[in-house]
Amino acid sequence: MQLLCAQVGGDLNLESYKSMPVLQKITPAFTARLKVARLQALQDAPTAFGSTYAEESQLSEMDWLQRAVALNQGGSVGYLMLDDGLPCGMARGYLDEMDPQRAHVASMWVAAAYRRIGLGMRLLLSVETWATECGARELLLTVTNTNNAPLNQNLSLPRFASISDSIGFCAWPWFSLRQLEELND
Repeated sequence: MQLLCAQVGGDLNLESYKSMPVLQKITPAFTARLKVARLQALQDAPTAFGSTYAEESQLSEMDWLQRAVALNQGGSVGYLMLDDGLPCGMARGYLDEMDPQRAHVASMWVAAAYRRIGLGMRLLLSVETWATECGARELLLTVTNTNNAPLNQNLSLPRFASISDSIGFCAWPWFSLRQLEELND
């Protein structure tokens, strides 16, 4: 099965960007960009995450470094989308502690100016690839119970359906499920 990064809805206007945003795995070298992306996400979508801007803006540089380090340990991964070096999207993946054949996508966010050009798809596919390489057979999109965005506004239902249908997610009330079995065969 070949997975392609494709435009999802809207018109792709590359002229409005300095360059097409690039995907970068989060490493300790990208700690400052992780902090910028996370704080932007918390300001942009304050109910979409399990934390707040007020809480996370008080974290020390060491706290942010520890987060970046944690995203490079066996059971988790993080990705940033960067446009000319500036963060414009992010996603995190982690293996379920109770069932390592199940992985989760969490903390996914794309800046408003970059939505509807396929960056969310690229982030999802990157986490999916990582999960598959780790032996996961399911991928869950984890969202807070106050975050209705994946089911309506920020990721409008038609667009979410377009993304999820194209890579096999099935919308559930609080998360989406992707069977990865065919990718592990």
